[in-house]
Amino acid sequence: MIKNADKEIKYLIVADKLDNLLELEKEIELHGPSVWNAFNAGHDKQKWYNQSIAQNMYHGLQDDEIPPFFSMYKEAVNRVFGQ
Repeated sequence: MIKNADKEIKYLIVADKLDNLLELEKEIELHGPSVWNAFNAGHDKQKWYNQSIAQNMYHGLQDDEIPPFFSMYKEAVNRVFGQ
């Protein structure tokens, strides 16, 4: 999905997922692992999905086209799900 998307679409997807992940991180800090019960696609599927985005979001972009929030997203994925 994201691997071959236009850069503007990649920017929108990653920005949205970063915002979601930062909120999720706060919820995990407050409520612990029980927050995963609120998701239809539990921890393992969320981990796979977010790690897939982090691995494929750079594909096809030049260095000067990569916004700083891409690295913020990758760092958030690593904090929430591990490497």
